[in-house]
Amino acid sequence: MPDHYATLEIQPTATQEQITEGYHRMAMIHHPDRNRNDTTGATSRFQQIQKAYELLSNPLERCRYDMERHAESSTGDQFSLFRDLADFIGVPWPQREGFYESLFRALGEEEEEARQKAREQLAREEEERRAKRREAREQRRREEQIREREQKERYEREEKERRAAERAREAEIEKARELVIEGEARKQHARWQLARATTQEAKRSTCWHSSSCVKTQHRKKFKCEACGARRGITAFECPHCGSNICQLCFAKSAEKRAHDEESEPTKPKPTKSKSAKPKPANTDDRDT
Repeated sequence: MPDHYATLEIQPTATQEQITEGYHRMAMIHHPDRNRNDTTGATSRFQQIQKAYELLSNPLERCRYDMERHAESSTGDQFSLFRDLADFIGVPWPQREGFYESLFRALGEEEEEARQKAREQLAREEEERRAKRREAREQRRREEQIREREQKERYEREEKERRAAERAREAEIEKARELVIEGEARKQHARWQLARATTQEAKRSTCWHSSSCVKTQHRKKFKCEACGARRGITAFECPHCGSNICQLCFAKSAEKRAHDEESEPTKPKPTKSKSAKPKPANTDDRDT
């Protein structure tokens, strides 16, 4: 039996790393390209080195080789080592025939069991990694839902505040408009009384028209009730006399109001009359 350990120049107790180092060292020395003067011998030695490495690098083949090597070199009971090994791994000691098959079958089953455990460990680790990835995805999904809900609530809150502010602003504008219309209405009624305008036609002709006329759109050109012209489709409805006037008449009414308000005489402020002091009562009258 060839001594593969001697071929690689290593000890029988060498580790897998030492076997690999011995193989690389001997392969570099006996490679045919490095021994061109002895190509045939170098090729034969290189093949032996490769064979030794292939056998010793396989744990199962190495175990079989070690047992056969020990059986050849031992004296006395050559099966004592096999019997001890069989007792150690739990294989019943058989007859000489079939012993190797039983022994290596047990070793193969042990190796397969170790491989199965390794596969199960890898499967458990892979399942743990998948569970962590699922948990991470679920966590990201929950965080995304929370962010979307917060953004939606913030948008709804801001929209509600904006609408409330807009309604409040519109209410203020409407209130100011009503106050303007109310003040203009008092002045307009006073003018109608001075002009003795009692009919609707007279009121329309003497109306100054409000600065807060309601702007309306018609489908076609309308007839202005102030000037009688058909100028456009935009009308201004006076809240005092109810007339629909054109934009030109609305602008002239604004100028007229400003001119008439400037020409109105200022009313003098009422002066407080001094009340006469009560005369003292006559003593004669008090006596009587």
